[in-house]
Amino acid sequence: MHHRPVEFSCTTIDRDLPLRVTIDANQNVKVAPGPGAAVTPPKDQWLISSGLVDLQVNGYLGTDLSDPNLSVEHAESFCRQLAGVGVTRLLPTITTNSHQALIASLRRLSSLSEESDLFSRMTLGIHLEGPFISKLDGPRGAHPREFCRPCDLNEFALLQQAAQGLIKVVTLSPEYESATSFIAEITRQGLIASIGHTAASPEQIQSATQQGAQMSTHLGNGMHTEIARHPNYLWEQMASDELHAGLIADGVHLSPAILKSIVRTKTPQRCFLVSDTTSLSGQPAGRYRDSVLGDVEVTDDRRLVIAGQRLLQAGAYKPLKDAIPIIMRDADVSFTTALKMASEFPAAAIGHRDSFPFDPQSCTGDFIVFQRDKNNRCDVKLAVVNNDVLFSNLD
Repeated sequence: MHHRPVEFSCTTIDRDLPLRVTIDANQNVKVAPGPGAAVTPPKDQWLISSGLVDLQVNGYLGTDLSDPNLSVEHAESFCRQLAGVGVTRLLPTITTNSHQALIASLRRLSSLSEESDLFSRMTLGIHLEGPFISKLDGPRGAHPREFCRPCDLNEFALLQQAAQGLIKVVTLSPEYESATSFIAEITRQGLIASIGHTAASPEQIQSATQQGAQMSTHLGNGMHTEIARHPNYLWEQMASDELHAGLIADGVHLSPAILKSIVRTKTPQRCFLVSDTTSLSGQPAGRYRDSVLGDVEVTDDRRLVIAGQRLLQAGAYKPLKDAIPIIMRDADVSFTTALKMASEFPAAAIGHRDSFPFDPQSCTGDFIVFQRDKNNRCDVKLAVVNNDVLFSNLD
């Protein structure tokens, strides 16, 4: 298919380097130094940056990534929908379920990576969030209690086999006696152990980091509603320099005070934003049936909650780009830093610091072009992965 050739100017997010983007009739993309044709809108010049990297995506706009029957067509549509909101790389996330259900979901994701070049290019592996998490109310969040269980290397080997080795991150609780050897072994295999949905003691958190744990999953969430003043598992993770902290900055999951406290303590470079979106994210308000969580509500104020109450969250509603103005406001960071917390910093957290983030000097890597409004919201105009246009709204 041939398209109308396009050339336009944009600048890097700090506005100090003008670049020219050219897309030919075959959708081949080239980025080069210097200004291009004046097609940018008069209100504000378009900006270019690394594409967003989301390490916790359960689904979006009706697509459930744990669906064992997910078709290639729906998977690729999902990828392009995410590209439309700026995400160019992600970790599909599978949450706590029965062993058989996890096997089926992981097999389907690994098959999709073989059947779809687009899905394979955008996904960086799989994030397994559970089932090796706390059974306790509060720490387990919305994960079904009956499927929460201790860390088990034998079971994990079967899960990784079903995933054909694609599991990259495992969210687990160090509160179990078996967690120490589990973390040490998956770290030896080159995987990332991420602490989350835990009721672990500070000593167990310390032991986890000594064995190689590198991340905290949505720090500040998946907790008891009340905890000891000190010591506790939140302070211990905030104080640990070994742990990079994932944060859901959607204006719902974390208050401004805790967001600022975590970012100030960890430093922005050791924090990254995640969406935690589900198949219900972006859907109209109403009551829905989830295959794992049961009845879930999308509220009028755009929250995802277990039906019948307002405290227990069932994922997040907003895509990753919407976290940028929120983290700027609540944690008092610059636009450039906030954007890096959604792109370069998550890439670095899983060992991809130099693999694909956009380099404005060499003009290589994944990138998005967007317009920033006065409220720091990003209107994505173009998303490119491996020089392939995944989304375009340049008119």
